[in-house]
Amino acid sequence: MTNPSQFTPYAFTPEWRAVVGMITHTGKGLLDRDIRPLKDVFDEFKVLCGGFSITAKPKLGQMFVDNTLAAQFPLPCELRWFRRVHASLSTSDPNHCTPDCEFYGLGLESGGQTSGYKIKSDGTAQWGDLS
Repeated sequence: MTNPSQFTPYAFTPEWRAVVGMITHTGKGLLDRDIRPLKDVFDEFKVLCGGFSITAKPKLGQMFVDNTLAAQFPLPCELRWFRRVHASLSTSDPNHCTPDCEFYGLGLESGGQTSGYKIKSDGTAQWGDLS
């Protein structure tokens, strides 16, 4: 059984910055409907995590923490940016479901494997398999 205290409120929305050529897009949480179609042409996707940032460069197959190279992937790579949500059902009202954000995932997929960071609301990030 999962401990409910490990989940964060759904309102947890990290800031991000996406670069396509000379154009920079900014937002919070998941990608906006307008920018989602550009995901496959991002030169850089950076998530601001309070005291540090995590950057994915899918065209180069690289991930950085701040300005330090954290991982190199074989090309071609695809960006993965998602939110993992856990639904809590109420025993008193089976029709009521409360979604909680467990973490945001930022990674690169290469050769069928997705690796990257789980970004949590407490400002921590954990490297691992995101498949």
